[in-house]
Amino acid sequence: MKKKFTDDLELKEEIISQLKIIKDEYGKPYCPCVNPELYTDDKVCPCKEFREEIPIGEECHCGLWIKIEE
Repeated sequence: MKKKFTDDLELKEEIISQLKIIKDEYGKPYCPCVNPELYTDDKVCPCKEFREEIPIGEECHCGLWIKIEE
């Protein structure tokens, strides 16, 4: 699977900032769209759902990643 960051620089900066805060607090960069009570290794960014279920050309829930053709 290949992926790229969103072209929306403001969104990218905001989400990366949130991922850093989450990593500092919880030890891993869990998806910022997920309730902290549901954090598992499947929710580490980019989450398992994005890696396995999101089709090419689509973005993840928060919009940080876009799946691209290999």
